[in-house]
Amino acid sequence: MNTTEATTTLLLREPQQHRSRKLVDDICLATLMVASKIGLRGVTTNHIADAAGVDISSLYRFFPDKVAILRYIYTGWLMGIRKVWDSYETRAEFLRLEWNEYFIALSDSWQVSGTEEYYSSLHGVTWIYPELNEIEVNHRNYYIEFFIRQMERFGANGTTKQWQDLATYLYIVEDELYSEPFNDVFSHQDARSNLFKETMIFHLGKILPTS
Repeated sequence: MNTTEATTTLLLREPQQHRSRKLVDDICLATLMVASKIGLRGVTTNHIADAAGVDISSLYRFFPDKVAILRYIYTGWLMGIRKVWDSYETRAEFLRLEWNEYFIALSDSWQVSGTEEYYSSLHGVTWIYPELNEIEVNHRNYYIEFFIRQMERFGANGTTKQWQDLATYLYIVEDELYSEPFNDVFSHQDARSNLFKETMIFHLGKILPTS
């Protein structure tokens, strides 16, 4: 979990040394680990400090509260996803894909950290912490703009407004499927992922040309 220039501005102070950067990373990973076990609602700064193996005063050097930690993690996670999306518009191996292969691969882009079993706990975070809603809205708008560009590239039927509506629908469906209320509904993480992919391909198949 690497600190970027943009997310660093969300900290109370900028980590100057490797040790302090590692501390911030450990706090973030501990937050995700705790959230994956007990849910985002139950996470406290004491839980996080214990899981990270640090004194809570060290945590408060960089974050004023747990919401600030989640804001930092959530922003960094979404920025990582956007970086993957951007690569899908520039790298030849992605641009060669058929539309169904392209969007199936794209739907896995949230797994950007190597710790996706922990990051999955961030789905639906704004339902619990509305303070983070602005981050979510900006990300959704970014996704919709990206989606429309792909519709144009693949020669989809319909209008830009229809593509926008479909992008919004798919975004909401995916976010809702992975939200906390559904954690105990599906037998396995893959079940949710496969259901969303089938839903996405079904709707895209109505407007995208078959090969």
